[in-house]
Amino acid sequence: MGLYRRTFRIEAPVEVVWQLMSDPNRLPEWNGAFDRIENASGRLDEVGTTYTQVTKVAGIELKGDWEITSVEPMRRRQFSGKPPGFSRCKGVESFEAANGGTEYRVEFDYALWGGPIGTVADRLYGRSLMERIIERNIEQLRLILEA
Repeated sequence: MGLYRRTFRIEAPVEVVWQLMSDPNRLPEWNGAFDRIENASGRLDEVGTTYTQVTKVAGIELKGDWEITSVEPMRRRQFSGKPPGFSRCKGVESFEAANGGTEYRVEFDYALWGGPIGTVADRLYGRSLMERIIERNIEQLRLILEA
């Protein structure tokens, strides 16, 4: 099992950040772990919304299913799913207005496939890869929202 927590500052109002991050059609625009979304049942700010993540790795499409489990509009969102390579993932995103911008906090509680082998793989490679992907996602969000 792994736990990842990080807070980022985005120089855009909470309302703007929330709207972009709640649009399932725009998710692949800023989130490098998503090549496309399939079967989105609603917006990502609606409890019960489900969607399928499609990611290509070495030309092979991998899919993972997600669900929005809790929402406090423009403040907090919880989700759970089984992304490619993980046996499970639960997350919380928090959005807080701060001096005209947004403090965005993300927390993931996750487990990789493979039990003890997955735990070792996470320590050796998985966590650092996830950190790099999330940091790139935030940079992409900043490019879109701070322009």
